[in-house]
Amino acid sequence: MQRILGVTRHYDWGSPTAIPAFLGDPPDPDQPVAEVWFGAHEDAPSPVADSDKTLLDLVGDRLPFLVKLLAPARSVSLQVHPEQHLAEAGFREDEAWGIPRDDPRRRFKDPVHKPEMVFALTPFTGLVGFRPVAECVRDLDRLDADLARRMRAELTGPGPDGDRRRRALQTALGASADEVEGFGGELPWLADLAEQYPGDAGVAAAVLLRRFVLAPGEVVFVPSGMIHAYSSGLALEVMANSDTVLRAGLTTKLVDVDALMRCVNFDSEAAVEVSRHHDAGRLYTPAVTEFALLDATAASPEPVPLSLAGQQIALCVEGPVELIDGEGRLELGPGQAAYLADAKGLSMRGPGRLVLAGPGRES
Repeated sequence: MQRILGVTRHYDWGSPTAIPAFLGDPPDPDQPVAEVWFGAHEDAPSPVADSDKTLLDLVGDRLPFLVKLLAPARSVSLQVHPEQHLAEAGFREDEAWGIPRDDPRRRFKDPVHKPEMVFALTPFTGLVGFRPVAECVRDLDRLDADLARRMRAELTGPGPDGDRRRRALQTALGASADEVEGFGGELPWLADLAEQYPGDAGVAAAVLLRRFVLAPGEVVFVPSGMIHAYSSGLALEVMANSDTVLRAGLTTKLVDVDALMRCVNFDSEAAVEVSRHHDAGRLYTPAVTEFALLDATAASPEPVPLSLAGQQIALCVEGPVELIDGEGRLELGPGQAAYLADAKGLSMRGPGRLVLAGPGRES
């Protein structure tokens, strides 16, 4: 067991207070704290505590997942992560064009897909996946705007739902700032988004997506190809070890509508992920090989076996907790994390709560 430290990312959409409060740090009102990364991604590998090494130095590319704290104060970009074959093709294309990985024009930062799962630590809101077509049509009928009428015409046109969503999304993302101005005024949640990003085509696209409010402890799985935009709250994310994001709006970063449209799965409708019982809590095992997630508590003063194996990153979300294995003990407080090369024989003692990310389903 080794304590690892998080790497903070100060993106402009981040909350200046949520993550500092969770970590017990004083907030800086002028410094947004959007994410904290725990893992071995080469762009921001976790330092190993009391060491001059990072987790990347220790494990190389053998860690297939990445854990983050995520705290949007306003909407994160309308985005999608490509499926594996599209990530590889896009990466080769960007490499052939000679675009450096740290260049703002770079789209595919690595040749890896990025399914992800969000575990809410506070009430957490977002747009994830497409809504049923009939629901979208109902809301578009409430909007007195030519753009809404054109989107409605595409949704009620010929073809299967996926084709109609594709045409409606293309119409929304091709709209000018003047066409989007004032869009959504009759829908309070959409008006709030328009106030955050006036004239942004992503506001029009948002009417096609499903709105989520996760209660603390609830989880949503976002497979590669599912369009989404998280909105507010504090959450833990676990994902494949990738940082490729294709954006089409609600952002100050690079927008590439064509790349996003190639990578979106237009048949994807999200659902809250259902856990299965585990002796220490709730286990979430989405249909991916890179990661699973265990939400574990130990109300008893006696150690509770976690019955896990393989590499794990453990993050304390309510503390303190004590991790115990054959080599020793490690106490973690809220926001503190540890890396375990093999969790076989691992147990925990409360009274806190621990979230562990580890290997997913076998392929």
